[in-house]
Amino acid sequence: MEENINKRITEITTENNSENKPISVKEWVITILFLVIPVVNIIMLFIWAFGKETSVTKSNFAKANLLWILIAFIVAVFFMLLLSAFGLALFY
Repeated sequence: MEENINKRITEITTENNSENKPISVKEWVITILFLVIPVVNIIMLFIWAFGKETSVTKSNFAKANLLWILIAFIVAVFFMLLLSAFGLALFY
């Protein structure tokens, strides 16, 4: 019983180490290159955020970027509606 527990702990530790390997500079350069290309950046962020083969670091980075994009979109829509309301108020 104890041997099975130790074996499982070793397996979990090995799995975590493979997922948490540091991302190389080369891979970060390629990541940023994809993020510069319009439309492709959004698609790649979703792939990295929710893909199973993506490292934890890159997955969290992609999720944070998607969250910032969502916040910026909401703020932009709010100000667009606000300025539209002020613009319409000038004509009445």
